[in-house]
Amino acid sequence: MWTVGVLRTGNMIGLSIQDWNALPTDDKNATLDHAKAVMREHDAHYVIESVADVLPVIEKIEAHITQGEQPW
Repeated sequence: MWTVGVLRTGNMIGLSIQDWNALPTDDKNATLDHAKAVMREHDAHYVIESVADVLPVIEKIEAHITQGEQPW
């Protein structure tokens, strides 16, 4: 199965939009970097910031499938 880790709007960060927006930029970046590292450590094939970013990833996964590739 192909996996897509979702950073900002996923469960990993666990903040409401109001709490997220209240964070200073440095804290947001550090939080995203940590979440990305954890997802990569657990072998997410793709890591995106928000569900809004998923369509290009789906297209990439479809291309892999069309070429007969399977997830590692």
